[in-house]
Amino acid sequence: TGGGTVLFCDEAKVDSEEVKAHLEEAGVVVRPYDDIISYMEQHLQQKKSKVWIDKTRSNYALSRIIPEKSLIDAQNPITPMKACKNGAEMEGMRLAHVRDGVAMANSIAWLENAIVNEGKSVSEVEVDEVITGHRAEQPEFQEVSFPTIAGVGSNGAIIHYRAMEGSELLKYLTINEPILIDSGGQYSYGTTDVTRTWHFGEAT
Repeated sequence: TGGGTVLFCDEAKVDSEEVKAHLEEAGVVVRPYDDIISYMEQHLQQKKSKVWIDKTRSNYALSRIIPEKSLIDAQNPITPMKACKNGAEMEGMRLAHVRDGVAMANSIAWLENAIVNEGKSVSEVEVDEVITGHRAEQPEFQEVSFPTIAGVGSNGAIIHYRAMEGSELLKYLTINEPILIDSGGQYSYGTTDVTRTWHFGEAT
């Protein structure tokens, strides 16, 4: 707005003292995400008010209250700016994938040995734990970038599947079925998202 910048978000995401100080220094006021509709309605009551949003990326609750005369429907200029990585970001991305690749290679080597050489059956939960463990060995690993999807057989077709101990859906990997693994790591220098399908027996 003309009077400053208001950030509507989950306040828990900006609760660290460092982030609060940075936002305050930049003149950013943080308000609860649910306040945005009432705030926008007040803004639209002002004479000649305008709202710039990209309707293809905005929710209906917000876009429906903006009259055509006040709407500037265009891509956020920050979107293409974020797509242009600087040298440090590109190097961080490369480093993240190299180190994450090491973690994945170690994980799959362990899994292949357990399934093929030792004849074990490995639960989807254990697959998740092993991959996360190997990622945690990499320098500056922070956390997984999203909950790991490790789906054996038909579970690989379940969108956003999450294996859990005690679940009726939980499966064990053997040489008889494939496994889909969709996982990633969050490092201080970059984030990964890797999806692969593996079969350690004879595919039919």
